[in-house]
Amino acid sequence: MTEKSGLPPHLQRSTKKRTVDARQDVLNVLGELEHELASGELLNRYRRIGHDAMEEELKHANISVRAGRGPNFLNGKSHKGGTKIEVEEFTADLLKQLKLASPESQSEEQQIADLKDQLKALEGRIHRIWDHAHVWAIQLREARAEIRALKKAMKPKVV
Repeated sequence: MTEKSGLPPHLQRSTKKRTVDARQDVLNVLGELEHELASGELLNRYRRIGHDAMEEELKHANISVRAGRGPNFLNGKSHKGGTKIEVEEFTADLLKQLKLASPESQSEEQQIADLKDQLKALEGRIHRIWDHAHVWAIQLREARAEIRALKKAMKPKVV
């Protein structure tokens, strides 16, 4: 048994695999949405049903259901801090793209303001990625130091 979860290792691997598979299902739906956007199908639906209905359709609960999960799936402990935020950022970006591509798009000043907002959002995402990379580098350095210490402890002492 482990200290962290209290589960045996084989159950931990099973739960981890289920989590990874479920996240992949959600990411596959996001890929399908990108494909629909590229093919023009999503834009046609946006024009047909309107902004509010499309916004409702692109909520994280509906994305989860489309991925074969429950509507509150992304509110779970494993996904709330990462996958849910990623899905919400993706759908917000998708709605902005649809709004800009629609014929009744805004004035040039509004488009510039939207692009500035997108730039700020991308900068925020980049900073979060840098933070993750920094944490991973620190963890890697610590793991390597621990490996060196263990190897040193395992070497026979020559007298």
